[in-house]
Amino acid sequence: TLRMPPEARLLESAHRAPLIIAAVSGDPEREGALVSRGATVWRFAPDSNGRVPLRPLLMRLGSEGLFSILVEGGPTIHSAFLRERLADRVALGIAPLIMGGERAPVWTRDLGIETLAGGIEVRDIEVRRVGRDLWLEGDLPQRDGAFV
Repeated sequence: TLRMPPEARLLESAHRAPLIIAAVSGDPEREGALVSRGATVWRFAPDSNGRVPLRPLLMRLGSEGLFSILVEGGPTIHSAFLRERLADRVALGIAPLIMGGERAPVWTRDLGIETLAGGIEVRDIEVRRVGRDLWLEGDLPQRDGAFV
């Protein structure tokens, strides 16, 4: 679906930088409102989970000359990129707040990794302060489609 509201702040920069919204279905009226604010909407046949299929999306982006993307979203999309080994770099913002609870925000869901030894190593980490927050970026080394 096209869940981004047409009044979203992200759309303010859509005329200066490409903003592509990938969807599997949606409301033509909402799509028109997003396009009128500068977004581009691409439609795809849903994957087995009813979501945008990531590999076809990345192939389309590549065919358009877009080889570096920022995947900003929630734990479902982040986990999908990691599970399918489609990310080669991660960036995390850490606010100086401690939270906890059943519905507390997380940045990934089940990756099928239950031990430290099986964890995805982040290499060449860069750390900087952004206001009160910390911003960490690092590489996810890959070989033959698998993390090493």
